[in-house]
Amino acid sequence: ASIAAIIQDECLFYEVFSFVEKVYQAGLMALPVLVVFNMPSLWIFFTELSGVLHQCHVLASEMVHFIHQMQYYITFEVLECSWDELWNKVQQAQDLDHIIAAHEVFLDTIIARCLLDSDSRV
Repeated sequence: ASIAAIIQDECLFYEVFSFVEKVYQAGLMALPVLVVFNMPSLWIFFTELSGVLHQCHVLASEMVHFIHQMQYYITFEVLECSWDELWNKVQQAQDLDHIIAAHEVFLDTIIARCLLDSDSRV
């Protein structure tokens, strides 16, 4: 039973950390967009587009803010809190079955809090 749990857990780990990696990559990709809209030379040469450029800058700022909030949420509200819960359960475990059960709850909690479970999908 434990080997099947490990194989299943490996798939769940991939799903969770693939999502976490995509969120962090989005953050890295969004920052250069914000930098481009902050370039004064862009605003000087395209004065007739200043309203559009301003709207693009506002939108890019909101995107970066959203991504940073997602990164914070995943890091501190999901992973850190779930890890603390797992650690407490492992410390109280009496045998390997309790540790495996705590680990399964840990993975299920992370998936649910990252909104990757079937109940969260539209």
